[in-house]
Amino acid sequence: CMLWRWLLVPPGIMLIPLIRRSVWPWMLVLGFCCLLLSWHGWNQRYSSHLGHMDPDRYGSAGAVLTEWMKNVDDRPQMEENLRNYQHTHVATVPVLISGLMLCGLQMHTAYIFLNAIASFGAILLFHKLLRHQLKLSWMVSTLGVLAFACHVTFLRGFGRPTTDQLGVLLVLGMLCLLVDRTKRATLANTIGIALLAVPLAF
Repeated sequence: CMLWRWLLVPPGIMLIPLIRRSVWPWMLVLGFCCLLLSWHGWNQRYSSHLGHMDPDRYGSAGAVLTEWMKNVDDRPQMEENLRNYQHTHVATVPVLISGLMLCGLQMHTAYIFLNAIASFGAILLFHKLLRHQLKLSWMVSTLGVLAFACHVTFLRGFGRPTTDQLGVLLVLGMLCLLVDRTKRATLANTIGIALLAVPLAF
């Protein structure tokens, strides 16, 4: 059960009065704690059930894409594998994983690295939404970030191979742009909304 990880919350709340002028380091520390807890939970899960190693096989699809780009002679077989993959229509995560694998990372390392970056980005975007766009107080904003980061649904995907974290990042990015557009419609937020609509659809 991951509910015990809410033990992060009391010390996090106790530290809030000390971080009024240094909220960014606090969010980084919070994020790293969440990452380690999530990664530890994932290790426990896949050691008891192998299906947790690569749920829905997005990582494997990324590996196939990597092989397709590296080995020209094997492309027909790789293309057949991708045609038979049940989530081929959802290409964003496999493409990003493939890009990281081309940089030298192993499949699971690339997947977890992608999720960690997306999770940190989501925390920063959520803080921006609360503090700078909705103009909430620093205390309410910090408490909101703490509750968001420690929520079981978000926490479990921080350091494990799932597509949830990228989805959270994209949704928060879209929400920030929409809130910004309610105040002032600009070409920049219009283009941003149009661009984010593509990966959200796939």
